[in-house]
Amino acid sequence: MVKLVKALGVKHVKQINPFRLAEAERVIKRETNRSEPSVIISQAPCVLSRRDRSSFGEAFQVNPEICRGCRSCLRIACPAIEWVNEEGTDREGRKRKGRASIDRFLCNGCSLCAQICKFGAIGEGHGK
Repeated sequence: MVKLVKALGVKHVKQINPFRLAEAERVIKRETNRSEPSVIISQAPCVLSRRDRSSFGEAFQVNPEICRGCRSCLRIACPAIEWVNEEGTDREGRKRKGRASIDRFLCNGCSLCAQICKFGAIGEGHGK
């Protein structure tokens, strides 16, 4: 694919692993700000099109004591992540109006939600 795009005259061709979120975001920001054409090639298929757990790992879970209810994890629009409306407090006693939850049967373990969570509330085996 890289050779094809370069043969078409595109000078800036970058390959990314979309499951390395910080790196992918950095490359996308840089390449979309170029004044000339740029192509970004994803080295992995969309996680929504593959449900093979062996490709990634175990299902992730949300630790309800750590979740602050910030909703950052909802930004990736993963069908496994749902919002639970409930009054409660986190481990530090902060009030919240709800929390995230992950359906373990829909989660394929790609880890994008864990990379987005600033508080470490999402991980393999959390909440067990």
